[in-house]
Amino acid sequence: MKVAFVASECTPIVKVGGLGDVIGSLPKALHNLGVNTTVLIPGYCTIDYSSWVKTENFVIHFAGEPLKIEVFSTQLPGSVVQLTAFRENKYIGSGGVYFSKTAFSSSQDEINRFVVFNEAVACWLSKETNKVDIVHAHDWHAALLLHLLDDGGVKVKKVFTIHNLANQGMSSLEVDAKLGGHIDHDKLLAWDATDHSLDLMLQGLGRADWITTVSPTYAKEILTPVFGEKLEEVLRTREGRLTGILNGIDYDFWNPRHDPLLKNNYDQSTYKLGRKENRIHLEQLVGLKINPQKPLFGFIGRLTNQKGLDLILESLPEILRNGELLVLGKGAPEIENALAQKANESNGEMVYVNTQENFHEDFEHLMYGASDFMLIPSKFEPCGLVQMIGMHYGAVPIAHSVGGLRDSIEDGHTGFLFADYSAKSLTGAVNRAAALFQVGDIGSIIEKGMSQDFSWGKSALEYVKLYEKVSKL
Repeated sequence: MKVAFVASECTPIVKVGGLGDVIGSLPKALHNLGVNTTVLIPGYCTIDYSSWVKTENFVIHFAGEPLKIEVFSTQLPGSVVQLTAFRENKYIGSGGVYFSKTAFSSSQDEINRFVVFNEAVACWLSKETNKVDIVHAHDWHAALLLHLLDDGGVKVKKVFTIHNLANQGMSSLEVDAKLGGHIDHDKLLAWDATDHSLDLMLQGLGRADWITTVSPTYAKEILTPVFGEKLEEVLRTREGRLTGILNGIDYDFWNPRHDPLLKNNYDQSTYKLGRKENRIHLEQLVGLKINPQKPLFGFIGRLTNQKGLDLILESLPEILRNGELLVLGKGAPEIENALAQKANESNGEMVYVNTQENFHEDFEHLMYGASDFMLIPSKFEPCGLVQMIGMHYGAVPIAHSVGGLRDSIEDGHTGFLFADYSAKSLTGAVNRAAALFQVGDIGSIIEKGMSQDFSWGKSALEYVKLYEKVSKL
């Protein structure tokens, strides 16, 4: 069975968020189970192609002009999984990975870029030499591909994964005209166009043979108006072919025993000394006060209100009463500015590291290897990887009980969950965690978290079973 993963990110080549981690890890785990996997990504201008091999050129048409596509291939580091990038100068090669620091679709130019990528992939997959059994497309960036494959008569089974339903890829109708005009002969496009726009996420949901999302709880949540992002009715019509499979993490990459970016490596028997020395090193590195009597709270992620930054800002007095805070990320300018101001006023008890201006990969790994608690107060969280990595490194998660956070954290045993999306509820969980830290009773929670297995093995087996089911449809 040959499966082509199509996505906008792939760690370690291109990473902005958790999507990149999944695409960089799951195909390798599936390959170990006998699935012939390949990964297809846009050929961004930020990629270093010096070790890649150029395999072919071809031409597609968009907006009435010919576009030259160059295809480059390599292998995912540490594996034999083929990674293919589609280069094109005018659209795909313009700018960074996303056009907005929040990673949400922000302009028609960005929509056009990924539509050109989808057209290039559809053309490439239509060739007999590139034939696959299943196309596994991820999020709106690859959603229109499913229509283009159908329209081009490519016989292939299609799986579509929702990583974040809120980011849908809303487009003007002009994109259809630039592709040559499909609305008049396609019922789903015509129905979607009745509001004078196209929802690319909807195109993936309507055309997939099977839909997955990245945790069992999120798969249930998106069927409701609270989490369905105005697509819950569409999703309910497809409920019989909707499955939630929890993401995993790559323990070859995320492992405190041999992580080269930690000051001190450790395992479950040596974590106390190793994490203590890592914390001192991190505090010195970023300018935090060295105060081992108080816990260090960490936050890693996009700076948007979806990630709960409004709750963190509202709860800052209580968080800083209990301990120190280190925030690592980039995102909405108003949140960046608010964090920078609060850090300046904190007298060394809070530091904000803007990854747009001053990113060192060491910071992220050191935060996991040094923070006592990871704050994950997301309004919604399809899966989340911070809690899984945090637990493996001994950084106890404090999280809103939604989506994959609920599926992966056991309250009071491997972390702390709070039910209501409010600053009061968050500070209640912070106070519970800090109280255990102060009396020295946090060790059992750290050790239970470190012993959890969030490797890709179990989830990859679920995908194999799903692919086998889809192949028989």
